[in-house]
This record gives sequence, structure tokens and C-alpha cells, in this order.
Amino acid sequence: MHNYEFGSSGGTHQGPYGAPEGDGSHKHSMFSLIVMIVVVAVLAIAGLSIAFWALGFLFHLAGWILRIAVLAAVAAFVWRWVNRRLSHDRV
Repeated sequence: MHNYEFGSSGGTHQGPYGAPEGDGSHKHSMFSLIVMIVVVAVLAIAGLSIAFWALGFLFHLAGWILRIAVLAAVAAFVWRWVNRRLSHDRV
């Protein structure tokens, strides 16, 4: 079956962008590939570091909020217990 997207089956074969294959116009140098890999790795490390720092900060805040909530609950329980004791002693 004929593939009309890439030209006829005979003659020189062209790549998907119209340039003949093997002409090297879309090749990257080895140095640019290495630089691209290093840049992507550094950006990924920075992004993950920020994300994990933010998660750690949120869990740290959640821990403090939980401590304050437990402390408030214990204080409310003690306050209620003391008030009940005082009201029973007066009767």
C-alpha cells in the first residue's frame, strides 16, 4: 500500500519533516545531549527537593497542630472535671 505522507516508494526517502534522511540537519551533537541531560537532572533534583521540603514543612505544621489540639482537649477535660467537682461540693 502506498504511503502518501512520506512520498512515493521509489526515489530518495524523506523524513517526516521533508528533509532527506541522513542529511544530519536534525542531529544534536554529543555535547549538547550531555548538557541537556545534566540540565534536566539538575532541574529534577531542584524540583523534587522543593516538593519534599514543602511536604516536610506541611507535616511539621500538622504535628504542631495535632499537639495543640491534644493539649486543648486535655485542658478542656480537666477544666470540665474541676468544674463538676466544684459544683458537686457546693450542693
